[in-house]
Amino acid sequence: MVFGQEDGPGNVSQLHHGIRADSESNAHYGGWGNDLNDAGTVVEETWTHMAWQFDGTDKVVFINGEETARGAGGTMGGHALPVIAGGHGRDAADPAGQSFNGAIDEVRIYGVVLDEVQIQAAMIPNAGSGPKGLEVTDIRVDQDNKTFTLSFNSRPGRTYSLLWSPDMADRLEYDELDDSVQAAEAGNSTTITLPIPDQVGGEIPSRVFLFLREN
Repeated sequence: MVFGQEDGPGNVSQLHHGIRADSESNAHYGGWGNDLNDAGTVVEETWTHMAWQFDGTDKVVFINGEETARGAGGTMGGHALPVIAGGHGRDAADPAGQSFNGAIDEVRIYGVVLDEVQIQAAMIPNAGSGPKGLEVTDIRVDQDNKTFTLSFNSRPGRTYSLLWSPDMADRLEYDELDDSVQAAEAGNSTTITLPIPDQVGGEIPSRVFLFLREN
């Protein structure tokens, strides 16, 4: 389970979103009687972005920013029960039941329904660096000069790597734009300007996912 809840009376309609081993299409939207089975494929030993949502009519699952399953749904019960990231209280005396066997990062819960573009934007990784974290604060594109200007929270004396990809299929396949971005000498913000990355043949992609990390 990626998201679960402690058991309630009769195990009725509680949250249990995760990955099941009973199907090759192993992503699962769970709510006992409100389930959406075979909701997409999560590959072992590969970072995968998963998103579950209920828009008031349908329950929907997104894998790596793309909708993989949709079905009529309803509001799940058990709203008073604690939510557990990485486990579920079912069949266990404590919340360790059906614990997630792997690593979970960047857990977010929204009180509104995101569209596909917003989910893809939320997939951009974040890392800790300073009080506000390593966070991109502004991006501006100059189409005429084919450049973009990026501002982010930083610490003096640190260096950062900026990578990019035309999609989010595999974070390991990001290409380097600059692996030695020097933080501003003073303050907690750095601004850099770089050429818009080209794909094979010099074609500028319609969208770019950026990955910023501290060296």
